[in-house]
Formats: sequence, C-alpha cells, structure tokens
Amino acid sequence: MSFLTRTAIVSLVILLGAQAPADAQGAPKRARDRNALAAADIEGSTAASVYQLIQQKRPRWLFPRGSSTLRTQAGTDLFGRPTESPAEPAIAVYVDDIRFGTQEALRTMSLHMVESMQYLDAVTATQRFGTNHEYGAILVRRKR
Repeated sequence: MSFLTRTAIVSLVILLGAQAPADAQGAPKRARDRNALAAADIEGSTAASVYQLIQQKRPRWLFPRGSSTLRTQAGTDLFGRPTESPAEPAIAVYVDDIRFGTQEALRTMSLHMVESMQYLDAVTATQRFGTNHEYGAILVRRKR
C-alpha cells in the first residue's frame, strides 16, 4: 500500500472518529427519533396523561399535517365553500394496532400502561391501516 493511500485512510478514520457524538464519559449518544417515544422517554415524566406527555416531548405530533393545506380552520376551502372535513382534523390513534379513536382519546390514557409510542405520517399510516388517515396516526404500545 502506498504512502498516499495509507495517509488517506488514516485521515478518514480520524475525521470519522472526531465526528462521532459522545457524552462526557465518552459513550456514543443515542440519536433522538422525532417520530418515536421509547420507554426511557416516558419513564419519570410528570405528565398526567399520554396527551400531556406528547405535548411536552413531541408537540408536532398533535398538529395535523397532510392534505388539509387548502382548507381553513372554519371548515371552508380557499373560496369560502364548506368542506366535508371537520373544523379540527383528527389524527388516528391505535393501541396495539387496534383503532382507539382520535388524538382526544390520548387525554384519557394513563402513562403507567404505555411502553412506547410512534407517529406515522399520512402516507405510512394509509399504507399500514388503509384509507382515512390523511393526518397520520399515533401508535401506542402497551406494557405487557
């Protein structure tokens, strides 16, 4: 192996090693998934309900995104015609892959029964569960 090749390899290794995130003890940091809440994120929370926990940790999950861009909050389109969608779009909630309701159902759920949660965008939710998921879905996994 030539000197130039060895130098390039060593430089690459040094560069990659310098960019690896680490905490004060030198352990690699766990990347935060903005579409998931794991048990470690849930434990120790002071929230009274699953809804409050999501408001604290992942508030974007509760704001509908998707095909509603041409609708107004009053339930009319850009031309003032009434839409058939409700004024407040609903995000589907599934508990252990069974439809549980909308995001409002999360207000009644206690944190002690939840192991993890995941947000699915509209496309992924529709692929997994079928139609009527234009604002996405929140999946809740219960502790066993």
